[in-house]
Amino acid sequence: MIETRMFNRLVAVTALLGAFGWNLAVVNSQGVGASGGASSPSSERIARDRTVRPVLQVSKVSPRMEEILLAWSQASKGIKKLEGKHHRYVYDKVFEVEKRAVGLFYFEDPDHGRIDILPRKIPKQAVSRRLNKNHRPYTLQPDKPVRWISDGKQIMQINDVQKVVNVYPIPPESRGRNIMNGPLPFLFGMPPKQAKRRYELKLLKETDTKIWLHVKPRLRMDAANWQEAKVILDKNNRYLPTAVQLIDPSGNKETVYTFSDLKVNKRRGFFLPLGNPFKPKLFRYRIVVKKANPAIRQAGGQSARPQPAAGPTVPSVVGLKYTAAKEVLTRSGYKVKFQRGERTTNKNLVYRVQRQTPRAKTALPKGQAVTLVLYDTADGKPRIRSKNRQ
Repeated sequence: MIETRMFNRLVAVTALLGAFGWNLAVVNSQGVGASGGASSPSSERIARDRTVRPVLQVSKVSPRMEEILLAWSQASKGIKKLEGKHHRYVYDKVFEVEKRAVGLFYFEDPDHGRIDILPRKIPKQAVSRRLNKNHRPYTLQPDKPVRWISDGKQIMQINDVQKVVNVYPIPPESRGRNIMNGPLPFLFGMPPKQAKRRYELKLLKETDTKIWLHVKPRLRMDAANWQEAKVILDKNNRYLPTAVQLIDPSGNKETVYTFSDLKVNKRRGFFLPLGNPFKPKLFRYRIVVKKANPAIRQAGGQSARPQPAAGPTVPSVVGLKYTAAKEVLTRSGYKVKFQRGERTTNKNLVYRVQRQTPRAKTALPKGQAVTLVLYDTADGKPRIRSKNRQ
């Protein structure tokens, strides 16, 4: 399960880089999330977003949205190489932490990508602009360093601290441009019909230079990784994204990217500080080869058609308050049972869901019970009324 989630994240990075170069995508923004971002989703919206409707036809969009999708797709076709800088902000609503990172990225059509995540130094007087429900700023932390690289045949996750490289082979049928059919390709520059079949698209705002879009997944393989996205496109620069905001399936984690110094089709000289960015020097690194992920194999190939969700599955409620978690599960048709979990002195964690059984995305008929293990008070004395404990 952990390896599957990690592999999906690695493919997301390749897709993110591909978004710039051909027809993949990513979301982020100073205007979308870095200064406060989207408001916390309600339990009702979380429950609604867990249900992915069968996709038989393309979604309906406005006439202007049709024009944007066509222009976006056409503008992306001439991009064979792309590189630039990024800033990343990760907001964790459960632990009330904001993590910051910076780095570089490279993309080369059709399936070569690299993104370096480097911890961003936090100035002593810096204060997060993200506030909790008590109007107190989140705790600021530098993010952990990591490099993700795709050379078309494999995706590498490089841990430079531990000198370890996890290698995830890409199945042959999923290589090349077919990688856009993976779990997290998003939509940038994707042919309009394909974008409408895979996503619900809405134009939020438009100026002479920028376009703001709201995107929601229509397929289970996408909804398993993100529930909604907001994208800012630059009309004066080939409709490339300047910012992207992603909300995870639980609604408890928000990831924001901003992009700058974008260079399109830049010729790389023979002598580079990095050498070939897709062939890193890994002397004395320990190489660990993982199995090819079935999620990629399932979606790979030009002829592969996206498969709609079949049958009810358990929504993810980990990290939610017990009341919100119960509402989400009840609305989804399940019964709820509570159990005490680990004790904690962190008041923000008390009575939040530590884990759930069955796990999220497990097929389960409606009417069955889902057990939620909650973080408990440090002294172990119950604070929940008995009628709420089942």
